[in-house]
Amino acid sequence: MAKTHLGPQFQHRMVEGIPGVPSMDGGDYHEVIALHPETGEKMGHLTWDSDFVEHVYTMPSFRRQGVATKMWNYAQGIAQQGKAPVPKHSPIKSESGQKWAESVGGEEFSHG
Repeated sequence: MAKTHLGPQFQHRMVEGIPGVPSMDGGDYHEVIALHPETGEKMGHLTWDSDFVEHVYTMPSFRRQGVATKMWNYAQGIAQQGKAPVPKHSPIKSESGQKWAESVGGEEFSHG
């Protein structure tokens, strides 16, 4: 799929748990879904609860185009509006996840 010059469109929704994935705080999840602006195809999603980001995923054909960063920024905006808790980076990340977290900044979850 060719790169698009238009940014993704976003949807925010609350999810009452993800099957097989318990929320660390026992509550609901928030999810941002990025959709291709022309085709509506799902580009990726970012899921978090009141503790930290549980999952970030970008579809392979849209990787390295800033989709995850745009979802992170959108989620931060939702939190600033009081519609969701502030997303914090998980203390457990893959090597690529660690690099991404460092590049976007933001809070790191801590038990402190």
